[in-house]
Amino acid sequence: MVAPEPPRLRRSVSQLTSFSQCSEAYRLQKVAKAPQRPAAWYAMGRAAHKAIEDYENSGRSQTAPELVEVFNEAYDAEINADLLKWPDWDSWLTGGRKGGEQDVADRRVIGAYQVEQYIEYALENAAVWRVIASEVEFEIEIGGVITTGFMDQIRQHVDGSLEVADPKGGSTVPGSGVQLAVYGRAVEEHMGVRPTRACFIKLARPATTRGKAKPTTELHHDLSQWPDEMLDRMFRDFDKAERQGLYLPNPTEDCHRTCGVAQYCSIPLKGHMESAAQFINIRSREDYLANLKEVA
Repeated sequence: MVAPEPPRLRRSVSQLTSFSQCSEAYRLQKVAKAPQRPAAWYAMGRAAHKAIEDYENSGRSQTAPELVEVFNEAYDAEINADLLKWPDWDSWLTGGRKGGEQDVADRRVIGAYQVEQYIEYALENAAVWRVIASEVEFEIEIGGVITTGFMDQIRQHVDGSLEVADPKGGSTVPGSGVQLAVYGRAVEEHMGVRPTRACFIKLARPATTRGKAKPTTELHHDLSQWPDEMLDRMFRDFDKAERQGLYLPNPTEDCHRTCGVAQYCSIPLKGHMESAAQFINIRSREDYLANLKEVA
């Protein structure tokens, strides 16, 4: 008797990159579902994306004050939702020495500035490219793995060529172009053309007491360096490893400041909590469901 095929699970680029960076953190977040400490940088990024998406979808008809209002409303909604779960500011991730409440206030200023500066950046490049679609949902197969996500921007240049782009509000951007390569493949499936251009848009940063303001810049990636065979192998290997429960910690000195589940890590770190024991042995969805029954 032939064994039945395992159910096909939907994967995403964010899951792949999270698994690649530290599969133990991935296990705690996605499999064991350990409570994840909030960070204002997540809210800032999503709120800025929302404002930029509204701007492009409106045909760039909105003003800077209108977009800042869009940003602030989205930002407040994210922060307030996190506060309901984590009312203690000291438990928030900040990536620095400041407290959670101060970090939230600072990132409101940064995010609003990024939205304003994006308008200037987009208008300066209006004669070079235009955004023809933003936040486009996709579902494609990569290496036999169902892969889903949202393409942040599809641009068309004056020569008719297409480019995929993703605004990033943090102080650093991904070193790998795998996210953009997947977007390019999704564009080809939906539009019949494989873009060769791609970039991360590193959004502007306002001046601080430590340095001058930084303008919006583009970090380009050549998608021809990402053949289908490479992406197929990456997603197949990720899917296989996750199904087999293969998770390896990748601890760093900054884990306790930047990882929302570091306190539950199987590797003892600063901030390691006694309650970590309840998550250490959850390595599959079946383990998670069994744990729920035990707790109940």
